Amino acid sequence: MCNFIKKRKMTILSLSTILYYLLIYIIDINIKIKEISFIVAIIIGIIVIATNIFILNEYEKKKKIDFKKIICVIGVIGILLRTAYILYTPITERQHDLEKDVGHLAYIETIYKTGKLPTHNKWQFYQQPLHHIIAAGWLKINEILGIDLATSEEGIQIITAIYSSMIILISYCILKELNIDNKLKLLVMTVISVHPTLIILAGSINNDILMIMLTFLAILYLIKWYKKPSMPNTIILAIITALIALTKISGTIIAIPILYIFINKFLQDYFKEKDPKIIKDYIWKFIIFGVISLGLGLSYSIRNMYLFNQSIFYVPKAGSAVYCGNRSLIDRLEILSPEWLKVFAYPIGDCNIWAYLVKSSLFGEYHLKNINLIPSIMLALNIVIILISLICLIKVIAQSKKTVEIKMIILFYLVQICMFIYSNITMPYGCTMDFRYIVPTIMFGMIFIVYGTKDTKYERNVSGLIYVFAIMSVIFELTYMQYLNI
Repeated sequence: MCNFIKKRKMTILSLSTILYYLLIYIIDINIKIKEISFIVAIIIGIIVIATNIFILNEYEKKKKIDFKKIICVIGVIGILLRTAYILYTPITERQHDLEKDVGHLAYIETIYKTGKLPTHNKWQFYQQPLHHIIAAGWLKINEILGIDLATSEEGIQIITAIYSSMIILISYCILKELNIDNKLKLLVMTVISVHPTLIILAGSINNDILMIMLTFLAILYLIKWYKKPSMPNTIILAIITALIALTKISGTIIAIPILYIFINKFLQDYFKEKDPKIIKDYIWKFIIFGVISLGLGLSYSIRNMYLFNQSIFYVPKAGSAVYCGNRSLIDRLEILSPEWLKVFAYPIGDCNIWAYLVKSSLFGEYHLKNINLIPSIMLALNIVIILISLICLIKVIAQSKKTVEIKMIILFYLVQICMFIYSNITMPYGCTMDFRYIVPTIMFGMIFIVYGTKDTKYERNVSGLIYVFAIMSVIFELTYMQYLNI
């Protein structure tokens, strides 16, 4: 029994996380007290204080710290933060594209009420349907259970919070596959658990967070496939890739690191064995992967191409209010922009890509009135951490000995950044500068820091800086709760 639990530990933790959120939903709709989020906030505070006391106590006793247990505690803090966030943030706050008749919620309601896919592709109805189908299924289950529509629509945040929480578990598995030390795992997991972007997206009912979760899952199985390129792993990776495409077509960028790993592994095995059977074996795997990932993944795009003459990578133009193409490229791309002097990002008026990107990574496209001190500190820390990650990226690239997995992560990071810049130049709108389009770079940047500072005199100072940022992130989320008078 113990051996079974050990082998299925991540599956059990995943199911437990889902069950936890379902219980939270049941409690919330029955008790209907906003104060539950305040209770959760207190629990978070107690855990944070207790964790710090524990760490200090262990250092004083000069005992070996059990980093796995601390990682578990940090993960719990992350889940509790997400729980509090969705309880005190209604679906009318901090959302993207919720226009009444053509936004994401309308898309979900259409599938829920008709049982069919949309018959037009206006505004957000052009999007891939996987998230919207799942959310519509959630509403239908709630209807069967006698829960009113308004309550069940608020409950869609349960689904998105599950996605965000699963990223914590998947991230740990990725770090484990990369054989990163537990002490350094703790550093990365702390950021993943409490990063403001992943907290905001936990309550965002559009399709961003599902696509991000599936991208993390694809990275995990791509590493697994490289280590063991079996047919089952090929099929699993193909299904995940297809699901990414069915969630958001921009997620197909995952094809680039997949192609890199596939070619690398094939050439590695062929030149090692020089057996013609290897060619046949890999061709079959690539065919199976292509049939599943392309056949399933592009099915909705082909449907829309047939019905609406919609190109595969079609994106509708945003409103003129957020258009910034009338500003010069110097204003939009200069590093030392005056927009850095503002703490929050404003989709209407702002045009500098770098300032907007960094600020939206912390606070999205939203701002809090009369609350500037904590956000200002977070912004300053975030800038320093990003600069450190870029320096470490250069250092890692320059290193002669790098694993194929790290090369893949470097490639994926650079491709995401390049595609982000290209999108902003070709589609110059405030909304396209949002960090939510390159969220996986959070983990990539942290991995670069881990590899770039490990066993150097800077390791302790950089780690301390990141932990301070994490603590400030928790304080900010609790401040946000107070701001909403909950």
